[in-house]
Amino acid sequence: MQKNRVKIAFFLPYLEVGGIEKLYVSYVNHLVAYFDVFLITCCADGAYREMISNKVNILEMKGTRIRTSLFKLISVLKREKFDVVVGSNILANIVMLIASFFVRDTKYIVTQHSYINNESKHMGFYARFFLFYMKILYPKADKVIAVSKGIQDFLLKDVHLQKQKVHVIYNSIDIQDTLEKSTLKMEIKFENYIMYLGRMTNVKNIPFLLKAFDKVADENLSLCLVGDGPCANELRSIAGTCRKSNKIIFLGAKSNPMPYLKKAKCLVLPSLSESFGIVLLEAICLNTPVVTTPTEGALEVVSRCPSAFIINSFDNITELARNIENAVKHKGDKFDTYVRRFSTEKSVQELKQLIDSLIK
Repeated sequence: MQKNRVKIAFFLPYLEVGGIEKLYVSYVNHLVAYFDVFLITCCADGAYREMISNKVNILEMKGTRIRTSLFKLISVLKREKFDVVVGSNILANIVMLIASFFVRDTKYIVTQHSYINNESKHMGFYARFFLFYMKILYPKADKVIAVSKGIQDFLLKDVHLQKQKVHVIYNSIDIQDTLEKSTLKMEIKFENYIMYLGRMTNVKNIPFLLKAFDKVADENLSLCLVGDGPCANELRSIAGTCRKSNKIIFLGAKSNPMPYLKKAKCLVLPSLSESFGIVLLEAICLNTPVVTTPTEGALEVVSRCPSAFIINSFDNITELARNIENAVKHKGDKFDTYVRRFSTEKSVQELKQLIDSLIK
């Protein structure tokens, strides 16, 4: 560790497969070129552990969960005396900002990845809890990162943050890494399939996809679902009642799903809410067409891409089925150039500049 280097930390509670986790692993691996980088986590075990550079210092708060991590986090912050700490998901941001009242010589950056207003009816009490504490605590952060312009609007209108505090840094895609990982050999025992890739939660609206898949005309087409989450068992039960149940395949979470995504006929993202939808860009980068609901993230990120099929509703089963059929037939040029404005290199430089602005 070099002397006089800025010391920064990312508070990422877990290293299991997930969009935020994948993004932050990419960030810490790139930022070690500029700072002394630490990763504070509740549990260092997870699928992404082996992907973290050995130059990143991992601080594990063993035996704790994020909801009970406050006092251990305060202890870590007091001991390490970071210049800047960056939060991750909403609960981590809340815990971090409460800890900031006890450790005041550090700058704190919140990152907002999701809409609470769009998700409230699905999150119930938790949505009201989160929004209440966001309004109280987010103004205490030194900077707040919005991962899209839609999220920026949400933070300004619903959380009532001052515009100068909020900075848009798009979620990023490591284009070269995505292309390289897609070429790794994986045993794929099925062909002619469409794919869902992501967490299995209510907001992902996966039953909508299962119902639409039953109406897709091609009887030889399979549906492959990659991911895990609290709704996984329920979704398996729903799939078992589908007419095409023998064509629905649950693969679970994969640390490298890119070979599956590359060979898919199309990716379907039926979400009720997406702040960004990085998996859409990963698919487009691999020349896999995408079918998606009209979420804020999809409209902002891929609405101009020729290989993106954005439907007009969140519940029209026939419309989704017909668009899946069109996407499967779609042939086009490679679109990795389309995603370059969302490259990791660009986002890392923007994040570095934001950190630099806090420590001058």
